[in-house]
Amino acid sequence: ANNHALDFGWPGYNDTIGALEAAGVTALGERQSVVLEKGGVRVGLLCCSLYSNYYLTPVLEWLETTIPETDFQIVYFHGGTERIYEPEDWKIAACHAMVDAGADLVLGNHPHVLQPREVYNGAEIIYSLGNFLFGGSRSCENATIVYRLTLEATDSVITSRSSEIIPCYCYGELWQPYPMEDPDDRQAVLDY
Repeated sequence: ANNHALDFGWPGYNDTIGALEAAGVTALGERQSVVLEKGGVRVGLLCCSLYSNYYLTPVLEWLETTIPETDFQIVYFHGGTERIYEPEDWKIAACHAMVDAGADLVLGNHPHVLQPREVYNGAEIIYSLGNFLFGGSRSCENATIVYRLTLEATDSVITSRSSEIIPCYCYGELWQPYPMEDPDDRQAVLDY
């Protein structure tokens, strides 16, 4: 679910989906969702675009139908303006609307740079995860992160949740991101 999914047309898209599925990776396209279940806890995940408020209605409709069937809802969107370090007002309002409609976690991507994390009404929002893996770029404007969520449950009921942000450098060998080891670099990302 991103603006480059069809760069090589439908044959390229289908080839990518086939390769991911062969590797055991669940791939979701635009406005596709999945319910993941472990230990009796059901997590709904929606992947979508978000380039303006126009894209918000299908997300809110998904939340309305998914909340009765799941215990935790995640919206992962691709959108916003590239290479700006603060989310636009409309994007903030859209993410708040998702949380108000029941999203427990909202993750964004597309700007190619990190944007802040916010806790709004008890739910985390990360407006942009940064430039995690993008071979078309020769430089990294700033760092990227891995976001790790841990849900603990007892008797199929979520009893606690915690998250961890793992700061990463954008490019190491073979254009692969890797965790930051320098404590000052790590702290700068966490402070941001």
